[in-house]
Amino acid sequence: MGPAYVLEEALRARKHVDDIIARGRRRQTTTFWAALASKFALKEWDIVDYDTPLTYIGMTVSKKQQQGKVWYTLDMEDDIADFLAEAGMSGSRATTAPMPYKEELLSDTAGVSDQEHKLYMSQVGSLQWYAGIRYDIAYEVTRLAQFLSKPTRGAMKALRRVMAYLNTTRDKKLWAPRVKGSRWTLYSDSDHAGDTALGSTRSHTGVIMLLNGMPVHWRSQKQPKTALSSAAAEIYAMSEAVKDARTRLWVAEDMHVPVTWPMVLHVDNAAGESFQHSTCGSTKLKGVFNLREAWVQELKNEGQVNAVHIDTTKNLADMLTKGLKAEVRNKLEGYLLKISMSVAECA
Repeated sequence: MGPAYVLEEALRARKHVDDIIARGRRRQTTTFWAALASKFALKEWDIVDYDTPLTYIGMTVSKKQQQGKVWYTLDMEDDIADFLAEAGMSGSRATTAPMPYKEELLSDTAGVSDQEHKLYMSQVGSLQWYAGIRYDIAYEVTRLAQFLSKPTRGAMKALRRVMAYLNTTRDKKLWAPRVKGSRWTLYSDSDHAGDTALGSTRSHTGVIMLLNGMPVHWRSQKQPKTALSSAAAEIYAMSEAVKDARTRLWVAEDMHVPVTWPMVLHVDNAAGESFQHSTCGSTKLKGVFNLREAWVQELKNEGQVNAVHIDTTKNLADMLTKGLKAEVRNKLEGYLLKISMSVAECA
């Protein structure tokens, strides 16, 4: 989305090609845009308010009030509606889970026509763009992308389900309360040998990072090597989470956003937690990982990372490693809402 800049105290801006979004005090924001307008022909600019949402690269930023608290929301409802209308999915049947079973991808292995292949690539490409703000379809889109070179009837069926789910939930928003300070929350998970049904023994990594209760970064991807145990798969996922988080926290520090170290990494695997804190001297993982490698040392740096065990029912990264039924997804979404509300209550 382009680099971010700190223009002066409390004013920050981000650009994407010829689109700019700025955040700061009203006086500073007005001065910033006036300075730009004096040098360039601006199409338009405004300040987000209760009755004035703004659109930035297809995303709508709105200001709302809930239970006496000020919230900001982010969504792509209008852009998604246009995409689904063009795809003929506006009237699809209500769907509450985008891919409750990944085996649906293999339900019909027959190939598709060249025209359908082009359509598949185009629609999955669009979904990859929406997955940049819709974490709830990131895992499913990753799975669909595995069939880009040779889609099947089963993959087309799974694609239509994801699009039907997107149509059902196209008004879904990311919510962040207006608070002072920054509260970062990080989760990681893995699905050991999760690709077995798809003809591979690779595991799947899931990472999600929250800022003041709102998801700001996530990843869902196949691990590059076969993990010999669930613990090894979890530790690799933890490492990826730490790399992602460190980069974003360093950027935050460069933008003069206060960051508290060590970062707290939530995991639901006791072996992964033990490995990070070196609480098991006889761990068999010594023969799996070279403990002198830089990424291992980075993960085990307790001044930077603190792995904390949580119950699987509260691991938000679970949505990024496997297909989940609606009931399970709803519980995780409910837990995410509780986190956001707790941040708002502390404001």
